[in-house]
Amino acid sequence: MREVKVLAFDTGGTILDWHGGLVAVLADRGSRRGVERDWHSFANEYRRRALGRMLGAVDPDHNIDDVHCDVLGELLAEELMDAVSPEDRRVISSAGTNLTLGPISCRRWRVCEHGTFASPSRS
Repeated sequence: MREVKVLAFDTGGTILDWHGGLVAVLADRGSRRGVERDWHSFANEYRRRALGRMLGAVDPDHNIDDVHCDVLGELLAEELMDAVSPEDRRVISSAGTNLTLGPISCRRWRVCEHGTFASPSRS
């Protein structure tokens, strides 16, 4: 068998739990302000809109962090959530950069030296 050279797949949701982390931050910040929503649906719409703006962009003058901030502002305005402070917005927007490993990946993968991932051994 030849040595594997590359293993590539979508890490968002497969290895990194972006949804769970974002929902947790939204719920935390919302509860601090007395705001209750279906945070799972909010997170899904947030991600759908953000990715929609980035897909197919050729040499954009913005990055995904800019898009996340813009989309968050839009969704908060649509939901009439004026209670969310600028600090809350900063924390929510940065949730995508503070991701944890998902429960499935923790059982099946291990993080190697230098932050790379390796499949479990078959011993």
